[in-house]
Amino acid sequence: MNKLILALPILLFLLLVNACKNGSQASPETQEIVCEPVEIVRLDSIMAMPGYAATTDSANAPAVAALIEAVGAADENEYISSRAFMIFGQDTRTGLTDLSNVEKSLGVVKNHLDSFPDKVYGVVWPFRQTVMVGDSLVMVALNHYLGPDYEGYSGLPIYQKALKTPDRIVYDVAEAWVSSRFPYKNDMGVKVSNRMFYEGALLLRIKEATGVENEWELLGMTPEEWQTAKSAEADVWRELAARQLLFSDSPEVEMKLFDPAPSTVLGNMVLPGRIGRFMGIRMVESYLASHPGETPQSILDSEVYNDRDVMRLSGYSPQ
Repeated sequence: MNKLILALPILLFLLLVNACKNGSQASPETQEIVCEPVEIVRLDSIMAMPGYAATTDSANAPAVAALIEAVGAADENEYISSRAFMIFGQDTRTGLTDLSNVEKSLGVVKNHLDSFPDKVYGVVWPFRQTVMVGDSLVMVALNHYLGPDYEGYSGLPIYQKALKTPDRIVYDVAEAWVSSRFPYKNDMGVKVSNRMFYEGALLLRIKEATGVENEWELLGMTPEEWQTAKSAEADVWRELAARQLLFSDSPEVEMKLFDPAPSTVLGNMVLPGRIGRFMGIRMVESYLASHPGETPQSILDSEVYNDRDVMRLSGYSPQ
């Protein structure tokens, strides 16, 4: 594989200062950063060691067992000799040699999310899914974060390549953890507006957990894409309302508004992909402004986001 271009944005590390100051363990005198890093246990490296045997690796036994089961291998030897491990494992070991800034950022996440584990396991697998979450286990497929210029991603569309960077690990892990604790429940009769409300609350909870300041990073957009969405906000809302899409229960409409895509076309507007998530944030922010006792996490209760009157309750009406 060709040389990897893997510069981690400095911003990811600097966010720690604001996110961990004044934490539950900080004294008024010191005001020091209190977040302990969350270790990324590199199973992609550990299992590549000569003579590796799961039976002697008691420290990582639960994670190794879960990984072997997830990939459908008979044992660790079958997994280690798999094509995915042999190709991508070598590249993750040489291309992702220092994830210390990511570990520090995951420490911020742990500081904000209940029961978040002390360790995250870095693995390799052939699936599109980037993160797998269990009751107390998080595995992240490092072969999805080797940089947009990685040769193995050459067949992917540009919008997907743009998210194949190490700094996305913290957002993907945070989203996987929160959504596993508060999964979207598509009750009968639920409309696009309810899904929009859920997505907005989910993203704002992730924003709290990661301490990210730039919303375009949270959304996986470029600054230019975010500005396009912001400038078109009122027009998007009017288009959604005029075409009755806010009251639609069509899976196709949901896919168009919320699934990853290079763009979303509404009427004569070409908008960033997943525009429904951007609008969801605006909708939830409006709701929170008039409901000071609520939080993004409280909105992730299905009885709240699935309320049939949620659009009116939000008071959202951009001009």
